[in-house]
Amino acid sequence: GAPTFNDTEVVVAELDGDRAYVGCALDGAGEWIRLEGRILYLTHRNGGPAGNTNGLNLITLQNVRGVGETTGISYRATGVEGDHNHTMSGGEPYSDTFTYNLRFSPVGPGETYVIQEHSHFQINANGEITVSRFVWDVECR
Repeated sequence: GAPTFNDTEVVVAELDGDRAYVGCALDGAGEWIRLEGRILYLTHRNGGPAGNTNGLNLITLQNVRGVGETTGISYRATGVEGDHNHTMSGGEPYSDTFTYNLRFSPVGPGETYVIQEHSHFQINANGEITVSRFVWDVECR
């Protein structure tokens, strides 16, 4: 059988001048903000002697903040992105679940810009997609 493994990798990236678009700013006209802070990337994979593998990818924002290029308004950003997949020996069946949640909140009055995504699919041993679901939502709260 395949060897058993268990790997974890953590990477921290600094944001310095990266840009993001906030669609709720300026009463819906939107504006670009310059970001600074950190993004933490975590990847974990493990496998068993039968050849099955599990993977987890997680991305989180840490102390991310920004300033609107037009308004000068300060924003805080919070968010997480996660992906979990499972593969049987030989590649199928396979399943994957992906979740994304990102929020840009002004410091003070104003609406929070929220982006959310959730998707899930499964492929059976015959290579056929048996489950496929995708939900995407962007709103100002």
